Amino acid sequence: MSLYDIELDCMDKYGKYQIEQFATDSKFISWVNSPNNENKEFWNAVIEQFPHQKDKVNEAVSLITAARAVEPEISEDKLLIIWNKISESHNKKIQHYQFLRWVAVFFLVLGMSILLPRIFESPEYNFVETDFNQIEDAKVILSDGSIKSINIEKSEIKAFSSGQIVVNNDTIRNISEKKTKEDLIKVVMPYGKQTSLQLPDGTTVYINAGSELLFPEKFTNSNRKVYLIGEAFFDVVENKEQPFIVHTKDIDITVTGTTFNVSAYNDNDFIQTVLVSGTINVNKNTLFGRSVNVKPGESVLFNREENSINTSMVETDHYTSWIYGYIICKNISIKDLARKIERYYNYKIEFTRDVSEITFSGKLDFKQDIEDVLNTVAFASSLKLEIKDNKVLLKD
Repeated sequence: MSLYDIELDCMDKYGKYQIEQFATDSKFISWVNSPNNENKEFWNAVIEQFPHQKDKVNEAVSLITAARAVEPEISEDKLLIIWNKISESHNKKIQHYQFLRWVAVFFLVLGMSILLPRIFESPEYNFVETDFNQIEDAKVILSDGSIKSINIEKSEIKAFSSGQIVVNNDTIRNISEKKTKEDLIKVVMPYGKQTSLQLPDGTTVYINAGSELLFPEKFTNSNRKVYLIGEAFFDVVENKEQPFIVHTKDIDITVTGTTFNVSAYNDNDFIQTVLVSGTINVNKNTLFGRSVNVKPGESVLFNREENSINTSMVETDHYTSWIYGYIICKNISIKDLARKIERYYNYKIEFTRDVSEITFSGKLDFKQDIEDVLNTVAFASSLKLEIKDNKVLLKD
């Protein structure tokens, strides 16, 4: 029996709800922002049992939809537009006392949309990125604080639901007792290192260089949540009863079973998700953040500076080929390409002039030495190459 089935037996409170109570109810907000079969069924049942609440439900939906579009800094013109949107949902004239009540409710919800995300920020992880320039070896950091260093470029990590953790066939911990809470493990991949990680549920994650992933020793909650900085490719084991959530600094990606890539480096001005197969839902991790359902072949790009989410169709292998040791580029800026090469080879790349107008298209095989890769880039870009002490200079 699902959680919603259980709650069907105790929904009497919704028969007495006012608009502001619907608009600030977490289950109601989840239905408005991220509808699925279960929450649709639940709220349809509520409306069917309490038909006199239908108008209040519709008004609360309008309120949430309007409030989630509000940016942190709100001009008077924007507030007027939002207020008009709410007012248009009424088919009757609003009396003075009703107007004042709606203003109070609107700003209650608006205040929640701005303040509550700070309250609900995950206590497990604050997304302060590791200084990868200060570390050489990859690390597995266990929940008790002990650290296992990995000094090879590519590794394989397996975390079992029993508590056992194996790194390159070396068991670093073997615990069989039942876990009563989700103790967290961190995997850190510095520049020049990559790993494949098997999570306790069987999901496989390929973690790219300059990235870190936090995950529980055992998925015991109603969802399977992991935390990501950097880039990773996920092949998620299907479990409709326990959705898988990738939590980044700005967006959440929710799935039940699918394959997709996430790039969420702190030093980029964007977070990008590319879906290969299955379905995912991407939403800003704020109370009224926009939610986007994604189809295979689509990219979702969250622009941090503009605070916007955009979708487009892409060639997915351009974003996932790195797990096989090469990348495919199509009109990528030379600076963005240099950042990828820096992370993979742990070299610093500098330019003697502004190269913002230069782009690169083609395939780069990262199984080659960095000098071979950079010679290809330099030739295509009409630049000259100089390598010294883990530093690369591209010049005219």
